[in-house]
Amino acid sequence: GTRPPRTPPALPGRPLAVPLALPIVTVQPAPLLSLAAFAAPWPGGLAIWRADEAGLFALDGFVEAPSIVGETLTALPPGPLWRTDRRAVLEVRLRGGVLSSVSPEAALAGANALALVGADGAVEIVTVSQVELIGPQQFRLSGLIRGVGGSEASAGRLLPAGARVVVLDGAAVALTSDLAHLGRTQRYRIGPARDDVGDATMVEFVAPIAGEALVPLSPVRPKAIRTGAGIDIDWLRRTRIDGDSWDLVEVPLGEEGERYVLDVLDGETPLRTEIVNAPAWTYPAAQELADFGAPQQEIGLSLRQLSATVGRGREWRGRISVR
Repeated sequence: GTRPPRTPPALPGRPLAVPLALPIVTVQPAPLLSLAAFAAPWPGGLAIWRADEAGLFALDGFVEAPSIVGETLTALPPGPLWRTDRRAVLEVRLRGGVLSSVSPEAALAGANALALVGADGAVEIVTVSQVELIGPQQFRLSGLIRGVGGSEASAGRLLPAGARVVVLDGAAVALTSDLAHLGRTQRYRIGPARDDVGDATMVEFVAPIAGEALVPLSPVRPKAIRTGAGIDIDWLRRTRIDGDSWDLVEVPLGEEGERYVLDVLDGETPLRTEIVNAPAWTYPAAQELADFGAPQQEIGLSLRQLSATVGRGREWRGRISVR
């Protein structure tokens, strides 16, 4: 009899490589840039090649498992922080895997975490509890918890349709954690591990190394109490490192030393700037009178933690009442 024709094995398509400047720290040293990659069919592993200053590529690591990647099909408006966004519904197309619903408690604990990547590379991390399959590889997501893991600044943007989505399931790999790379732009090629760095199967990208993971989170919960000496102001610091255990009385510092810069504001204008070594400062009554001419019922503040590596952290800004 005639033998059936043998179909040659499918050649892997060029991989899809998504560089991720993730704000969250789950390992030490913190990755300054990570990589999620996908190829169909998966070639068993992808090689990561990095160019040096002369433009010569050297093998720099491997991607062992594909990430689930895709894009948004609808726009995502700004949402509330750190609690379930009851109104937001996001439709996405995913390749390389599926998502399924989890309990709201599991989403609060970090299950079903996604990176939503803006055109500028800024990442909002969200977790999702409700997942509905609406078409081939298409999902409608709701029950989103927004601005997770230090990404709250990106929860305030409008993310357009067509933005990149990556499921943060542990498949992404660190590209660099070397502080010497901070502020530089690195050039990479990604492709099947069995192929040469010059092959057409490689995909090349350049990415700035910005240190998102090192920027201190904004302080929270500032309070102001009037005393005989003036106004006692204090606040809580947050940490990127091991900060989500409810058992810790005080979260680890995650910095070489504890320092903050505090501005007293008149409207948007800083009247007075102080650098302090503890999450507290007393605004002397005489300075308050010199600045405002009378005791204030409310006070405008800007607070940032300082990092020895990357300078000023993210800002808490607002008005608080003086009790």
